[in-house]
Amino acid sequence: PPLDAHVPLAMSRFAVLAALSLVACSAGLDDASCSLASDEACEDDAVRLLQRKRDARSSIPEVKNNRVMSSMKKKQLMEAQLLQLDADGRLDDGDVDLQQILAESVHERQRIGGQGREGPPAMHKEPGAERLLYFGILSSPDNKDRRTKCREGFVKEVRSGRWPGVTAEFVMGHLPYSMPTSFRAQGLLASPEQLKLEQDLLAEEKEFGDIVRIPLPEKYENLPDKTLQIVRRAVDEGWQWIVKIDDDQLPHMDDLLKFVKCTDWRRYVYGGSLLWDVAYYPTQKAPDGSFTPYFGGPGYLLSYALAYNVAVSAGTDSAEYLTYGSSSEDVDMGLWVSHAQKQLNKSGSKVEFTHLAVSSDKGQQTAFQSLDSIQCPGDSLPKSPQQTILVSNKTGLAALQTEQDEQPVNAQTVWLAGEPQVDHQENKSDGGTFTVYSFPLEFSESQTYRRRFAVDVPGDLSSCGSTGCPVLLDFPGSGGSIFSQRGWTQWFKYQESKELKQRFILVTVEGSPDAVVPPDAVLSCNASMKPKDCVDESGAGDGFVSWNVLGWGETTDAADPSSDADTSATPHRACFSGALEPANSYNCFGTHLSQDPNSCRLADKKLQKRLGITAQIPTNCQSASGANDWSYMKRVLTFVTEGQQCGAWCGDLSRIYLTGQSMGGMSSLQFATPDPKSPYHLGKFQPAAVAACSPGGSRNNELELGGKVPTLVIQGSADTIAVPAPWSGYSSNLAYLPRSSEFKEATEVAKVTSLSLVERAVEYLGINVSVPLNKLSARLKRRYVLLADARQGGELLTAETKLLAASHKAGLPDRKGRPTGVDSSGFMWETLGTTLERVTGRTDLKMADLSYETPSHNSELASQILLQCADVPADSDVRVCVFVGGHTYPWLPCCSYQDDEKKANALHDLIWKDWFQEGQRGKDRSRP
Repeated sequence: PPLDAHVPLAMSRFAVLAALSLVACSAGLDDASCSLASDEACEDDAVRLLQRKRDARSSIPEVKNNRVMSSMKKKQLMEAQLLQLDADGRLDDGDVDLQQILAESVHERQRIGGQGREGPPAMHKEPGAERLLYFGILSSPDNKDRRTKCREGFVKEVRSGRWPGVTAEFVMGHLPYSMPTSFRAQGLLASPEQLKLEQDLLAEEKEFGDIVRIPLPEKYENLPDKTLQIVRRAVDEGWQWIVKIDDDQLPHMDDLLKFVKCTDWRRYVYGGSLLWDVAYYPTQKAPDGSFTPYFGGPGYLLSYALAYNVAVSAGTDSAEYLTYGSSSEDVDMGLWVSHAQKQLNKSGSKVEFTHLAVSSDKGQQTAFQSLDSIQCPGDSLPKSPQQTILVSNKTGLAALQTEQDEQPVNAQTVWLAGEPQVDHQENKSDGGTFTVYSFPLEFSESQTYRRRFAVDVPGDLSSCGSTGCPVLLDFPGSGGSIFSQRGWTQWFKYQESKELKQRFILVTVEGSPDAVVPPDAVLSCNASMKPKDCVDESGAGDGFVSWNVLGWGETTDAADPSSDADTSATPHRACFSGALEPANSYNCFGTHLSQDPNSCRLADKKLQKRLGITAQIPTNCQSASGANDWSYMKRVLTFVTEGQQCGAWCGDLSRIYLTGQSMGGMSSLQFATPDPKSPYHLGKFQPAAVAACSPGGSRNNELELGGKVPTLVIQGSADTIAVPAPWSGYSSNLAYLPRSSEFKEATEVAKVTSLSLVERAVEYLGINVSVPLNKLSARLKRRYVLLADARQGGELLTAETKLLAASHKAGLPDRKGRPTGVDSSGFMWETLGTTLERVTGRTDLKMADLSYETPSHNSELASQILLQCADVPADSDVRVCVFVGGHTYPWLPCCSYQDDEKKANALHDLIWKDWFQEGQRGKDRSRP
């Protein structure tokens, strides 16, 4: 068959002949050995290849003899003789690298063969920079409209030479013959319609020069064969990276160019946008009923090392997919990769599954004007496949725990070897730097993500002393990224303030995306956007990212508010049925699906478009990612305090401070745990103090700080997500309580809105009201009553909460026995009273007895939002601040940028100066 068909057996026989001819002659054997191929085309190839190898010439004269061996006996003889070579493919004297010569022979034949086109130049010893990235686009002869869209979307630009070393081409076969049922297939001719289509294709090919034809009928069941031929073609031409993409997709050029430029192609990499790690349909399973993880078919990426294994080393096995696979090429690719892994196990290597935004129907344009504009850390990338081997889970964790003086934990994953690489770096106005780093982190056998973090280093480090600057970690909430969080909290601007006595290293951390989110929805903000634009456009949260927070990752059924069993079930049911509605549901994370395949259902396309959600929505109650955040945090803290790259700015181990809001607030509390047995225990990196805003926990929360960690808790009284007290949120049937009929009924019975209750609230708050209380608006009355109730931990409305519970409309009790608050989605949250009990370790704490005062810094701004703080008495170093506001930081709008620098700095002063005492609080405390 023509070599363009890339039939593995034909290629291997030709290569065997050429290689043996060269081996025999170059080893100095007699002429008889060389004459084995004297009547074939291979002798010229072999002689010229040897001459190029010895003379280091860069090109080979064109060989006109294009015949192939005709004697099967000679082929068998050559293959048998090959088996006498050593395991490395070399003769005993080590003079000739057979594997390389074999490959060079194949590529030289490809250069002069085929359909009259000029083939690629002979491959060098390994794929070079001139062949960086190959796009093989699966197309069909009758898909001209799709090809036109692809050309306009990226193919013309790629083939224009904008990025040397990158190319794209459409690969297609021919339409199958029409098969009359009454005739044999022998002697069939193409129909007039097929001939017309072929003529049109010839004209299209001549016009654009971007079409490659292969001898294969275009049928769905032939897609695995077609995919194998594409991969083999790219391997034969020596491409470092290979992307298979459908003709209804456009690539994410930014992500792909950066990845392939900065990653060694010798690594065994398998990447894609959508990883199926659980079977949902029978068609995803093998004939024996087993399932193998794979990346969805619209677009995926292979490194040369892995592609060579799939299409060449195991080419025969791959071609026999009918015995173990199916007609789905993406499913089969997962099987081929799995087979490759089995072979690699012999050498200790491992395939890297990499979540990478490869393609989508809209694609992603790139800001890179050239490949040279992509910055990569020169020494941080592995130089060979052996350097990328994953540490085995059991051994690796044990080593890491020993290194960090930790007790062993029941975790299944570790990060990959190597220093974090620089993704972005820029200079700041104060002479400091802002740098984004990333590193791969594996948390299951089939999922590996590049986790990111950012570091702002101040220009002036003189205040830091010999031990280094304090380190402030800023946690985004669910959906927040490095860029949206950094722009929203504006700690980087405060860091540059000349009024600061003690500067700090700012580390903005980031949760993990998950396998089932759409690639164009993971993180929309980027380094090219101004912080204000990022926050305003993303609503202070721009991605499908999340933290693995205690209690929120467990999957349960929806609760029945009238069932007593719900108060004793383990785990507690964490939501009411309203949370399962598409409009209320959290993202359905693939890590949940791996634990419970029945936890999600597919949404139809109309619903996805209307709600802007992922393809799956929960059918059970769940909300948090299952990512390996404990290894992530230790990796980040190691890097910023004692890593090789931090150098002069390495932070002070004794002065690590955590702060965050919402799920970021929960994370800052859980990583402060003093329990050495917890996977969240940071060992020598335990924080000196914590400041958490709206950090309400799940009904299944298990966090206990026990008063051992200096902690500031900040809470908005009108927060309808992290609900501070039951009456601030919703009922079990998702009615907003302060405006609901339930609230009205309760007030009629208990006279909640009576003047006496408002008077009690105003008196407790110490507010001077300038008008008679009976003239206050209903809004102000609700504000004062709810603020007083939040400061008292729900005690002001205790009787009304009992009545609400009696009617089965309150949140069910948490593990401390207090009624939970219900958010607008139907999830149950621990209230502020329970959070303080967990932080202080005090079961006898009554928040109504606390003495609240206005902070000394920015007192005027604090009075505008009625913000007051109280220190919890006794031995615990704990403070609570409550203000009139929703699910946000005080003074920061919940979903947009704070233009008023004074208000933004008021938040910073409250946390950094008042609570963290500019890096002095907790630095000398003992740590378990």
